[in-house]
Amino acid sequence: MFATLGLRFLASISALATTLWPIAAHAQADAEFYKGKTVRIIVSTTAGGGYDLRARSVQRHLSHHLPGNPNVVVENMPGGGSVVAMNYVYNVAPRDGTVMLVFQRTTLTTPIFAPNGVRFDLMKFNWIGSVGKDPGLVVSWHESPIKTSEDLFRKEMIIATTAQTTMPSVLNALIGTKFKIITGYPGSPEMLLAMQRGEVMGPGEWSWSDLRNSILYKEKKVNLLLQTNLSRTPELPNVPLATDFARNEQDRKILEVFLAPRDIAYPVVMPPEVPEARVKLMREAFLAVGKDPGFLEDVKKSGVEVAMQPASEVLALVSNIASLPADLSQRVRELMGAQ
Repeated sequence: MFATLGLRFLASISALATTLWPIAAHAQADAEFYKGKTVRIIVSTTAGGGYDLRARSVQRHLSHHLPGNPNVVVENMPGGGSVVAMNYVYNVAPRDGTVMLVFQRTTLTTPIFAPNGVRFDLMKFNWIGSVGKDPGLVVSWHESPIKTSEDLFRKEMIIATTAQTTMPSVLNALIGTKFKIITGYPGSPEMLLAMQRGEVMGPGEWSWSDLRNSILYKEKKVNLLLQTNLSRTPELPNVPLATDFARNEQDRKILEVFLAPRDIAYPVVMPPEVPEARVKLMREAFLAVGKDPGFLEDVKKSGVEVAMQPASEVLALVSNIASLPADLSQRVRELMGAQ
């Protein structure tokens, strides 16, 4: 009997070894894949902006955390509000693990409100993570009559924006704020100057990463009224979220679509069908970069704020956007076209 049991045990060990050997062999092959290769990080914007700076910060340290220490380069591919680069990575780029993409957060909602020209499925990309969040704020000039978030619902607030269809118009429609939108400002410097001159009471929206370093904030010349992101910023515990004022569940879901991109501010993906083991290696390397002392010193010197978000965290938000029901998607399109 013991001899029979021994033979069965040996047979089981042999079968297990036969099963595990191909897995180990593939894992070893994937670990050696990057040796001598070049990994391309494609950035969907021109050089020098926030997306490009973050991508290049990652690029300088990624090789140290990938097996085989491949060469890592950045390529800029602007156009179509990131759609050109996203179409390329989804349909044309090699699917072997040598291509990554950093794209503009606004493209997360493009398939909903501007599907023409979109040839990608957000859920079929291999998500690596995000290089950080970028909380947004509605603020008012300290001399204006708008002092608190409650004032936004009781009084008209004149704000400067670059275009009519902006976050303030969405907030007017979904939570009942009373923004009077003045369009045509080229960018943030012009909007802030108009606020200081008294032409308007505030800009349409201001990124916390910019606001916190501004002299206007440090001198307490602006009132912080509302956060335009999904999760509360730890440094701003007393500033309410826009979602706190959602009037019903449907409006909340729609509002979350517009706010989610600020919680996935610098998304990073790989093409579909990349071998699973290589995606895993890249995800691990990406998160390891975020803890690398050299990387942290690098971004500190450049003034770029980062906080690596894992793929699982990002995918949860992307899934909410991609699975928006048809009737709510139509409502989003109506809001984006609102005049």
